[in-house]
Amino acid sequence: MTRARRIALVLATSGVLALTGCGIEERIVHLQPAPTENAEVGAPLRVEAAERIAARVLTQSAEATTSEQRDAIQAGPALRLARAKAAEPGATESTAAPVVVPATPTILAMSEAQDWPRAILAATLDETTQVQSLHVLVSTGPTEQYVHFATAPMLAGTSIPSLGEITDGATFESATDEEPTDASAIMEDYAAGLAYPEPAEVTTVSHDDIFATSLLQNAKEQDDQLGDLGDLSQTHGVIDNATVSFRTADGGLVVFGQMMRTDSITLTDEAKELQVEDDRLQDLSGEDVVTDGFSAEYLENVVLVVPADAPGELIGAEEILRRAEGA
Repeated sequence: MTRARRIALVLATSGVLALTGCGIEERIVHLQPAPTENAEVGAPLRVEAAERIAARVLTQSAEATTSEQRDAIQAGPALRLARAKAAEPGATESTAAPVVVPATPTILAMSEAQDWPRAILAATLDETTQVQSLHVLVSTGPTEQYVHFATAPMLAGTSIPSLGEITDGATFESATDEEPTDASAIMEDYAAGLAYPEPAEVTTVSHDDIFATSLLQNAKEQDDQLGDLGDLSQTHGVIDNATVSFRTADGGLVVFGQMMRTDSITLTDEAKELQVEDDRLQDLSGEDVVTDGFSAEYLENVVLVVPADAPGELIGAEEILRRAEGA
């Protein structure tokens, strides 16, 4: 017999956006002084040139308000995230830029040698919120300008290890759908450990960070609220061609990746209906009450630091609601 009891659905996030806004007291550590000349081998750009490129690209990316402007200056994870933000209910061309770009971003690393693709790892600091963000800029060929490929705000209390002398260059790898990299396996393990209700047990990367613990805790709380009226599952799928990495001075990795998180609620015969109480979920799904189930998708940008001889740890994350539907 179907119960007359109704249950409510509200937006459950990792809480990481609020946490990163609390302010980061520590600055990025292990930054190398910026020399004025390049060696004959090593990074293909002088630091001053990389600073100018980073400032230009990040400024243009932050100011992009139309699809044409975004397509011209963004790619990969950054473009997907920007498109999702532009599609949010109530978003307009005057929506505030998500990244505050200083006159001279800090260059942390550049890809080594003269091969393509080439990449720049840069950092910016929002002086108002004290939130630091990490950015990857990529050029895919000699006639292609650098574009904004990935960004994530750093979590409070985290830092990035030394990537060696900037002018020596750092090994940069970019995964494709056909050719994964070492970083791809790390991303897959991190995603597997976030699954609910049965997270995988992995040894290559820790899930003790605030992003992972909040996601799993929120999923359990919502599942407990459903009781025998419904079942909640949460999966995280790695977007293969979004994974890039820089080799650190100690042989570890700094990994940027993007995942698609899917929350699915299936109602049982015991439930009469599910009330969708969150305004954003209502706007995206077009539903305020469902009787069979509900699902929502989120884009998640993450940054992991993986030491050569220890499990990796999350140092940066951002998520945004991308899609919702109910029946």
